[in-house]
Amino acid sequence: MAFHSAFYSLAGHRRLAAVWEQYRPVFGVILDVTNTQDRDLHPAAEAHADLLRAIRSRDVAEATSLLSSHLLGAGDRLRTALRQVTHT
Repeated sequence: MAFHSAFYSLAGHRRLAAVWEQYRPVFGVILDVTNTQDRDLHPAAEAHADLLRAIRSRDVAEATSLLSSHLLGAGDRLRTALRQVTHT
């Protein structure tokens, strides 16, 4: 969660940071649920590192592409986790 929070903090946008703080507990639960789908969190850590590198290099196209893939993957993992919960 600290990694995600840092982006909102570093953005320097008070309203965005306030919204993140409001919903951070919800995203914490979502991360807990989706992380249970992963036996190995190394790929997720590598994806975060790749995103950070793209942002630091100011490669907007690459950062946008990586972020989009990251969010789509997170959504897929959440749907999978929810299906497992509802089928047990």
